[in-house]
Amino acid sequence: MNHQSIMCRTALMFTLFAASALQIQAGAAQGTIKEPDAEILSFETQANIDSVRATQSTFRQSDTLSMLGRQSLQWDWKAGASLDLPLLNYYSLKTKLSPFAKNQCLVLWIYNETPSAGHLTLSLGNESGFTLSCPFYLDYTGWRTAHIPLSQMQGDAPQMGDYTEFNQLRFLVPEDHPENGGRFFIDDVYTSVIDARHPSADYQAPYVRCFFNGSAHVTQWANQKTLPAKTDLRIKQIPVSAGDLAAFSRLYEMELRKTVAPFEGQGLSAKKFESALKAFEKTGVKEVQHEGKTYLQGPYIALAGQGLPQNLFEEGKEQGRIIQLSSYQNVLYSLAQSFHQSTDAAQREALKQKFMMATRAYLQSGWAAGSNMGALHHLGYNNRKIAPAFFMMKKELAEAGLLPAVSDSLNWFTVAHVVNDEMHTDPDLDLFNTVLYSHYLATMMRPDERDSARHVKLFAQWLSRTYADDTKRGGFRNDGTAWHHWGHYPAYTGGAIDNAVKVANNLTLAGFPLDPEGHAGLQRAVKTIMLYQQGDRYPRSLCGRHPLSGSHLKFIESDYTKTFVDLPPIDAELKALHEYHTADGAVSGNWTLPYSALSLHRRGDWLAGVRGFSIYTWGSEIYNFNRFGRYQSYGTLDILYKNDPALAYEGYDWNLNPGTTVTYLPLEELESPIPIWMVVGSTRFANGVHDAEHRNGAHGFDLDDAMLTNIDPGYEEIFTKEKLTARKSTFFMDDMILCLGTGISGKHPTAPVYTVLTQRGIDPSEIAVLINGEKAAFPCREQLTGSFALFDGRKTGYLVPGDNAQIIVSMKEQISRGDECTFDEVRKPLRGMKNGKVNRRREPETRGNFLAACIDHGVAPSDDRYKYIVFPSVGKDDFLEKADRVQKNPELFYRVISSKSTLHAVRDVRNGADTYICYEAQDMIPHAALHSVSEPSLLILKDEADGYAVSAALPDLHQPAFSREHNHKRYFSQPRAFDIVFEGSWTLDAADEAVSVKPVNGQTVITIRAQHGTSKHFRLSRAPAQ
Repeated sequence: MNHQSIMCRTALMFTLFAASALQIQAGAAQGTIKEPDAEILSFETQANIDSVRATQSTFRQSDTLSMLGRQSLQWDWKAGASLDLPLLNYYSLKTKLSPFAKNQCLVLWIYNETPSAGHLTLSLGNESGFTLSCPFYLDYTGWRTAHIPLSQMQGDAPQMGDYTEFNQLRFLVPEDHPENGGRFFIDDVYTSVIDARHPSADYQAPYVRCFFNGSAHVTQWANQKTLPAKTDLRIKQIPVSAGDLAAFSRLYEMELRKTVAPFEGQGLSAKKFESALKAFEKTGVKEVQHEGKTYLQGPYIALAGQGLPQNLFEEGKEQGRIIQLSSYQNVLYSLAQSFHQSTDAAQREALKQKFMMATRAYLQSGWAAGSNMGALHHLGYNNRKIAPAFFMMKKELAEAGLLPAVSDSLNWFTVAHVVNDEMHTDPDLDLFNTVLYSHYLATMMRPDERDSARHVKLFAQWLSRTYADDTKRGGFRNDGTAWHHWGHYPAYTGGAIDNAVKVANNLTLAGFPLDPEGHAGLQRAVKTIMLYQQGDRYPRSLCGRHPLSGSHLKFIESDYTKTFVDLPPIDAELKALHEYHTADGAVSGNWTLPYSALSLHRRGDWLAGVRGFSIYTWGSEIYNFNRFGRYQSYGTLDILYKNDPALAYEGYDWNLNPGTTVTYLPLEELESPIPIWMVVGSTRFANGVHDAEHRNGAHGFDLDDAMLTNIDPGYEEIFTKEKLTARKSTFFMDDMILCLGTGISGKHPTAPVYTVLTQRGIDPSEIAVLINGEKAAFPCREQLTGSFALFDGRKTGYLVPGDNAQIIVSMKEQISRGDECTFDEVRKPLRGMKNGKVNRRREPETRGNFLAACIDHGVAPSDDRYKYIVFPSVGKDDFLEKADRVQKNPELFYRVISSKSTLHAVRDVRNGADTYICYEAQDMIPHAALHSVSEPSLLILKDEADGYAVSAALPDLHQPAFSREHNHKRYFSQPRAFDIVFEGSWTLDAADEAVSVKPVNGQTVITIRAQHGTSKHFRLSRAPAQ
């Protein structure tokens, strides 16, 4: 049965059930629940039982099985029976509701002894009658739950966001139920306000939809618009050869040996043996007898925060009735590890028996195929050890008859059936980080070895497609940037790339290699990481909600990364970068990452990175973290060295990221005014260009923060008071960086506008900061006018040429605030310890010694400008000598061709290259041959014999922009042609399908087909005279 057929069947059954249910009456009372009930219906008291009514059935309070409490309601029913319960509307007034908390949902648990093709009808009502209903399907055994939005029920359904006060719930067994009778245990019944992203469809409630994308929402990353039929879960029966089976055997043995090798056969001490057993006993899993039957009692194995009100969750943990899935997985893993470590037969038998009971309890509590536990948002962060634990015990699970159910569970919760669809891809960093390795292990857990070999083959093909797919909202882009949350996000990249590489290595070495496109996609992503990493960190503009703390060094230095780098076909640049990071190799060059609005420049021991944001790429991410991070990408220019302590945290002024142009605000004003801030800009210009040799390049950024757009959650236009504008250009010329800014204007009535040269942590007892050649005293704060030279006491110098610049430089102890320490008293997190230290991110006051220097544009500037030069990796004497030469004889180094607001152009004298950053289409360009350009663009013209080496890029990605409809379907650049016009007659040195030349009235029109913001390179020569 395909996806479409099961949904058609479900829709039909939903319609039929409504006709057979009790009469649905109109007129549900709606309104905000001001005083929610203080409890849920968990049948712990006689009063709970006394309020129950039933027809054609019997019920009783039972301590045989339960979820949250110690009791449940045992209902022995016959076809046509009904059961009426009081319905409590519950949420905690003490709980901070998520911005996504919009759905009032019915929550309940039902234990079914015997699977059935039938269903229950659930009807909600009050004294006026029952006005809503929905089916609950029964083809399962054990416990199942559902979080059913009232807005998605049949009848007079409220809108999402409306809260309806029902006080009665009726269970009805239809007269035509396939079984004549049976037994249910019912527990934990209530309605609650739930994050609208979380409710998940499953086989009990296949009609549920999350609000986020209207999908069945099997998990947050499944991208499944329909719920799969049971037949869809079977692995496609593709041919498998003897070679495939041999490769699968290699893969399985290799993974098993790697998993158990650290402890297998080492012997288990009595103390560790008892510890493993005690951890199991603490879960409360045990067998009990009831009315001649054997039942397995176990805990409520909960996924934290998914629909269960937080205070109920905490109370359940305190009472020992709830165990978090993240904790239960440790019990399973400990039993499996101890089993393999032990050499004692009695120990091993006891551990195996406990493991099997724990497995049965896991499946019985709802963690079985077909169930989605009501909600599964962020499941992968909580169950990473589940698959390894079962994988270690595959043989023993098979002997116990549990392998089929465990295999089905693993493949269900990793959404493994998607590999059957040869068109499906799912490039999602959360998936790579949290689910991918479990899916990889699940492929090897099928009871039939041939099916496992099939699954591994299909998995390798699916992974190849997924790594190569650069068209979705997540995954690896054409430039190697890794996207998550609608933008380049290195913090998510770390764990994602870790698993992506490990799995690719294992598959390839066993004999299931990725296809060329998939391998190349992963290579680009790994290479990009190594491009923007320097020492133990990457640029602060990339740190997202974890300011000043990003690093991929552990990944880069790992053995598995070296293995991947050496897999054929070898990428020479990737190999050189890996050696640079791990073996003191040498890499120099310039690169642009258009999907990150980032340009990178390397020489020797330093990396420079400059970043902006645009209508396509967000500039910062603010949650409960990074509350003051609005200026993270306002043209940030990071100069990073290996082993550089510059990114000190305590005392860091969140206004002053180097390279940025900002309105300097008090922290109370700088803090995001909304809980979640992920804004894109209103301009389309934030990109770079590099020459054909990747030697030098430039970056342009059109900053306009008058109107920003918040894209998560939803879509919200933000109109700022500052209304800051600037056009900011950065020219990389070997060992120096020239920065130009024009059109600097702001509207804030009292706050000054600064362009930040530097802010770095210092130890004044160890370094000598030079201001205009003189050692600065500590502390100091100076306001200077005119030419300015600063050496930061480490390795970087700054020169501000000219007579009119206003400079503020300070060297002092700065007082700041932890990035989580909001000024909102309601949302302020508790202070405390983290890893044995004070959690500095939550401190209301942090202090540290810093050097800071800014160009002061004043309050409410109008069309101001700046020019300064950065000299990385210099000693103080070297800097003073260079600054003096450049100050006295700039024509030996550079020439500013244009500093109009529409055109920033600079000649790199030493390399004979002219760079044009055209913020608008240009005519009459000041150049010997270049006349005009049809669109905003970035150009490099490098002098060559009788011609030019041309590099050209568009800053506009020409991809669909964010919209109020929140359409995330197409996240990649569309092709765009633009023209550059040269005076005279010119020819291409080599044919290029993306570049065409046409003579027009004594000029030559070069048409370039651009895409992805990448730099296009070609050579022009003068045509011979006719």
